[in-house]
Amino acid sequence: MTNMKRYMIFLLCWHSLAQANTCMLTDAYVFNRSIKQSDQIKIEQKRLEEKDNDLNDFDALYDGSLNTSLSHQIDKSDRTQTIFGTRADTTSFESTYNQNFAAGFSAEAGFRHIRQKTNNTFIDLNPAYNSAWFGSISVPILYSVQRSNQALRESFQHSIQSTNAAFLYTKQQIGFGALQTYILWIQAHKEIVLAQETLDRAQQYLSTTTQLYESGLVEQSSYFAAKANVSARHADVIATQNNYNTLHTDLTHLLRLPIDATCTYADDFQQLAEKPFKIYEQNISQRHDVKALDHQITSIQIALHSYEKEKRPSLDAFTSLALNDVNEQFAGSIGGSVSSFQPNWTIGGRLSIPFKNTQLNTKLKRSKIQVEQIVLQKKKILREIQRDLQNTWNTLDLLEQQIQQRQETMSFEKKKIEATRKEYELGRESLLTLLLYEQDFVQIKRALLQLEAQKAIEHYLLELLSGQIDFQRGAS
Repeated sequence: MTNMKRYMIFLLCWHSLAQANTCMLTDAYVFNRSIKQSDQIKIEQKRLEEKDNDLNDFDALYDGSLNTSLSHQIDKSDRTQTIFGTRADTTSFESTYNQNFAAGFSAEAGFRHIRQKTNNTFIDLNPAYNSAWFGSISVPILYSVQRSNQALRESFQHSIQSTNAAFLYTKQQIGFGALQTYILWIQAHKEIVLAQETLDRAQQYLSTTTQLYESGLVEQSSYFAAKANVSARHADVIATQNNYNTLHTDLTHLLRLPIDATCTYADDFQQLAEKPFKIYEQNISQRHDVKALDHQITSIQIALHSYEKEKRPSLDAFTSLALNDVNEQFAGSIGGSVSSFQPNWTIGGRLSIPFKNTQLNTKLKRSKIQVEQIVLQKKKILREIQRDLQNTWNTLDLLEQQIQQRQETMSFEKKKIEATRKEYELGRESLLTLLLYEQDFVQIKRALLQLEAQKAIEHYLLELLSGQIDFQRGAS
């Protein structure tokens, strides 16, 4: 292989590796990817799946059941009269299917067969086969387990909706936390450049001061002050770099990116559309965690209504019909049971009147207390949201005023530096003064950067508090 080919392969491999560890970050990407990659979100999703699965428990009432029994009995017990024989053999078979229906009634149908044989010679049919088909229907009139089950199912569905709503707000909180880290990461990245720029100015100041000190034009105190300034600026660069490294680790952890990934970003913080305070204020009742409380209240109220119905008497109407035939042949008894009409028909009713209902009364009282508790909790949360919204709005207004003031200061500082530079070129001002002014200007830029970063965070906090923070674009 030629050196040129080796070089080309090396370039391709390096390019592929560089591409794999490179990412372009945006607010939408950070928000969505942090949610997608969050372990907490994955755990919450499993809890939702578990609740959805538990909903199937309410369908168990409508699961049909087939019960079959087969037995053979030999009875040779001692008897007071032996004229009817001293041994009786009985073979029994029964198969029954039971089914509850969502409409409110229940049904049962089945087949029963009994074979009886004795050692008594006076019995005409020995053995005797008795086959019977039977069925029954029970219809509730005042109260039914099925209707109660439907109510509890609806209650549980609202409980699932409550969990899902709380889950949506958790996603917003995780996305906001990632955005906050991302904005601070951008700030730290830019501060490294400014800190280094300040250090460069300090080093230029030290160099000039050293020359003047060696020439005897400045005092020793000025020389050591310049050295101390360099030392302080150098320490600031180290601290700023360390802060950036920490935020970079946190951000790559949240986004599940390689820790050595090289990420780029937009030059400026994203500016959100300005909205009147009333827009944020009027949406707080629609915040997902607030709606979760509403679903909790509805869930308990539905269950409470069901418990109240259970306290009432229950009345069921029922009817049953059995058709059988007795024959000395097995096939004959089965055939006769379906071809001849020898009915055993029953119709009636069952009335059950509960007394005291200690357990139900306890459930009712507990449910009412829970509703009152959640209502109070909702009022508390809404008041806290209102307070936090107002505080965040005031903070944003203050930050905007501070930013404008800093920008105005920067404008004056620029003019001061330009004037000082011209005076220095004319020999009317010292280089030391110019360097100090330039160093101060960088510090003002840094303070402005911090204010802009805080403003971006507070703006997203306003969106979170009102439940409106969201990005429609997906993450990759």
